[in-house]
Amino acid sequence: MKTSSRRLAHATRYLVAPQKKAVAHIESKAKYTTRDYEEAAEKAPYDLRTQRQLGMHYEQSHDWENAKDVYMRVLAQNPLNPDAHFYLGNMYQKMGEMVKARQSYEEALALDPSHRATLDILASGRGTSENTAVLEQSAAD
Repeated sequence: MKTSSRRLAHATRYLVAPQKKAVAHIESKAKYTTRDYEEAAEKAPYDLRTQRQLGMHYEQSHDWENAKDVYMRVLAQNPLNPDAHFYLGNMYQKMGEMVKARQSYEEALALDPSHRATLDILASGRGTSENTAVLEQSAAD
């Protein structure tokens, strides 16, 4: 009897369609809105990371004026922070304002000659050849 039950189970295994796994529920997290970033920045006005996230959010939406305001506010709070000068320079570079980008990068290097992010961006030669020439001049000076 035990053997016949096994054989029957073995034989019927091929007759029954296998159950397919299905997704029961998907929960997706909404993308952060501009207001979310602004509220976080208002709660932590001296937190460089939070301010940088707000600035990057503005940059991604090509809201250059608000991005510039964020970086200038950070610089006003701490003018001796090379990261703040680098962020401003990076924004200017994305906007194509290479002279202003160069000035900001020079400020960052004047405060910290071994500022890794600034050295990397100058060494990488990002941008067009004429933009790169302007930036490389600052590294040579």
